[in-house]
Amino acid sequence: MMRVRIRAPDGQHTAEVGADATLGELKDVVAEKTGIPSQSQELLTGFPPKLLKQAGGEEDTCASVGISNGESITVREVPGAPPAAAAEATPSSLNLTPAG
Repeated sequence: MMRVRIRAPDGQHTAEVGADATLGELKDVVAEKTGIPSQSQELLTGFPPKLLKQAGGEEDTCASVGISNGESITVREVPGAPPAAAAEATPSSLNLTPAG
């Protein structure tokens, strides 16, 4: 197991992930701790914090992108990422009638 520290807008959290965890799995854990949906997360690591490079996307392992035991991860919410419920509301499913 690998322990990471998460810095988020709502405060600091500690989480444990498997040593061979993928970035997708890490983002799921971050979402649990912070309430920020995984598709809205921007992860930064190092000091000073730099945007995490994901060559293989969410299938990259934490180790392959340099995240190790004790790492501090800063998470920011990316504006404009639609919540799951809003993404399902298509214009054809909305009942829009002109006022008046």
